[in-house]
Order: sequence, then structure tokens, then C-alpha cells
Amino acid sequence: MAFIKATYVHQHLHVLTYLLTYLLRDHVKPALKQLHWLPVEERIIYKLCLFMHYIHIGLAPKYLSDCVSTVSVASGRYRLRSTGSEVYILPRTRTRFGERGFFYSGPAGWNTLPSVLHDITDTSTFRKRLKNVLLIVLLTDSAGAP
Repeated sequence: MAFIKATYVHQHLHVLTYLLTYLLRDHVKPALKQLHWLPVEERIIYKLCLFMHYIHIGLAPKYLSDCVSTVSVASGRYRLRSTGSEVYILPRTRTRFGERGFFYSGPAGWNTLPSVLHDITDTSTFRKRLKNVLLIVLLTDSAGAP
């Protein structure tokens, strides 16, 4: 039961949206935007970035903190311009399956965030601004779609 497929959750999200707004199935995405709900893919990114925020401010468990490291603490990278930023190292993976692990996908999501979010230490403020950023990205991506 712990391994619920994303499509299963995605289907239930669509059904719930349909019931709440009485819209046709074809128009679920605008309803998600109207309700300020994130689709499943963006919700996964939201959770990954939230875990990375906990790691960044030092509230995460040690086993999560040990999975990732910043560029500034990596040996041989002390001369790079990125050492002053809050960028995390993306480890090399041999397969696309390896990119699904937290040690890769967490830093990948964090590194794509605007640097303004990296400096926030209050978790509730971070959550609100992160959701706003993901909703803005969602709105701008779907605005150009036919």
C-alpha cells in the first residue's frame, strides 16, 4: 500500500476536481489552477524541494542530509563561482532510473529554484513562495500550449 502509483493519485485528483467544480473532464487543468492545486508532477517537485529546504536549514534527519552535499564543501571545487551559492552537487548516474532517487532528484529540483527561495529560513514562508513559483511556472507553460 505504501507504493501508490502517481497515475492512481492523478486520477483521484481529477475526479475530486471534477466533483468540486462541476466541469467536464477536458477542462480539469484550468480548474486545478483556479483552486490553486498543483498537479501530481508539480506536487512531487514541491515535496522534494521542501525536503531540500529542511536539509538546507538543518532540520532534516541525518540520513537525508548525508545524501546530498553543496558545491562549496566538495573538494577541488573551491575556486568555482558556484561555491558562494547554495547549489547542491548532482551526482552522476548511469541510468534514468538512478535519477529518480532522492540523492539526485532532490538537488536537481533545488538547483532549478530561483536563488531568492534559497535564502528563506522560515518554513511557512518557503512553502507559500515555493507553491507560488510552481503555479507561475505551470501557468506560463500552459499559456503557450495550443
